Amino acid sequence: NLVGTVNGGTIRIDGQLPLQAQGAGGGLTIVARDILIDVPRGLHSQLGADLVWRQSEAAATLQGKVEITANRYTAPVTRILELVNSLASATRNSGESTLPPWLARTGLEISFVVSDPILIDNSAGSVELIPDLRLGGTLDSPSLSGRIDVIDDGRVQLGGRAYRLRDSLLRFAPADGLVPTLDVLGDTRIGDYEVTVRISGTPDRIETAF
Repeated sequence: NLVGTVNGGTIRIDGQLPLQAQGAGGGLTIVARDILIDVPRGLHSQLGADLVWRQSEAAATLQGKVEITANRYTAPVTRILELVNSLASATRNSGESTLPPWLARTGLEISFVVSDPILIDNSAGSVELIPDLRLGGTLDSPSLSGRIDVIDDGRVQLGGRAYRLRDSLLRFAPADGLVPTLDVLGDTRIGDYEVTVRISGTPDRIETAF
């Protein structure tokens, strides 16, 4: 029966935690409301969560739902690239875990709900995103599944020209850890010509075709 405050919001944890790491029967409910977060840096959001942690003889699991209300993200393109690279590095990291084995093996089954589209608005363009994501894997090796849809009529700047986005998305698969696969389609007009650009692949293997 732990109650406290975190970053302007509230959190409550109820239940039982077994003293033995491999014990069974323990369970915790975690309820968070109106917690302010800055993840990734520059994206100010408000978070709520309803999670359940259960311990069994085989392994522990953390299940539930996280709701996010995000403000406009105005970080420069360089910071976004840094974020993508850090996710890729985390996925490729095959070093030994710093977590206790029983905790590292905790399975994740968490869905994310975003109340409104996330707006990215910087020098590279203006794009609204609608995530539909689930966090899986384990605490030591998390993975994402699902997709992030790009609302049509967003704009990106390429080569000094603005391209209108359509039918674009980022896909996540458990086998890829936290790294997305891009499938972005945009078009513009140059003189009498309609120009279409397709950007596809993972962040470290981007292919661009005009």
